[in-house]
Amino acid sequence: MPSRHLRRYQAPEWWPISTKEAVWVVRPSPGPHPLAKSLPLALLVRDVLRYTKTLREARYVIGKGGVD
Repeated sequence: MPSRHLRRYQAPEWWPISTKEAVWVVRPSPGPHPLAKSLPLALLVRDVLRYTKTLREARYVIGKGGVD
């Protein structure tokens, strides 16, 4: 069973995140696609677009359909 955790320094290089900002980053659930070619939506909402400050808020926005 794969790990549910992902450290920032282990994330793909093309992800637009800082590796020294925090220890952990959201791990994508890519389904049949490779992990290296997927980007979690929560990461976009929280770290890239800065709509929310926390992962909990990002999941709430995504769940309510706030992202088109």
